[in-house]
Amino acid sequence: MRYTRRLCSLSEENFNYVNAEGQNWLKGRYILVRYADTPGDLFRTVVRMYNFTSLGMDYSIKHWILQGKRPDVKNPKPEFHISKKDVQKIEHW
Repeated sequence: MRYTRRLCSLSEENFNYVNAEGQNWLKGRYILVRYADTPGDLFRTVVRMYNFTSLGMDYSIKHWILQGKRPDVKNPKPEFHISKKDVQKIEHW
């Protein structure tokens, strides 16, 4: 529990710093991506990151993300999988 509190504290300090400096030199140089955003809408989060970096998303990445949201019955162990339980857990934070 001690490490969790420390990690949250450091994250909060970083977030507060970025918010305070956001009007100055950081403006337009970062996007905030919370872990909690990824299970709820991973594809939209990834699109935001690609748009921010001005990179094009390869079709294979889009396909990989969509497969994780709808795993194939033929593949019992996909690289990742997002279930409704994951989203519900995040909402309880």
